[in-house]
Amino acid sequence: AGHEDAFTQPDIEGAYAKADREIGRVNIAVFGKTGAGKSTVINAIFGVNVAETGIGRPVTRGSRLYLHTKGHLGVIDNEGLEIGKDSQLILADLADHVATHRQKPLADQIHLAWYCVRAGDNRFEDVEDEFVRCLRSLGIPVILILTQVPITACGIHSNARAMASNI
Repeated sequence: AGHEDAFTQPDIEGAYAKADREIGRVNIAVFGKTGAGKSTVINAIFGVNVAETGIGRPVTRGSRLYLHTKGHLGVIDNEGLEIGKDSQLILADLADHVATHRQKPLADQIHLAWYCVRAGDNRFEDVEDEFVRCLRSLGIPVILILTQVPITACGIHSNARAMASNI
């Protein structure tokens, strides 16, 4: 009693299968400056090291699609933004990248963007702001992820909290 409107496992599986047939795979594109921790975030999503990470020189070149074993989730690891490069060129490259994906079937398009910001940078640069706004203007929802956040005895470091609130 009281559970008449509760969903059963077959109800959930049926709804999931219907959504899978209608939508296909959901793709998340991960962006951020070089060294922001994009590949580390992707490895955390999958629970194993699928994306190469490193210290020093940029590791990811171009973009690479990682698929969940069940095929319902795709995560696109993108080459890091090189700050100091002409921002108009960066935005033009982004628009071309999104336009190329839009020509593909729905299951191969970019549905959501995660933009990684390294907490230790203590700043969100103008070109990053422009990049995120450009994604939104191209119709892609964006979630900002603060990476490499220092944890102290009092919890999240105060500089990271301040940076998050400023962004």
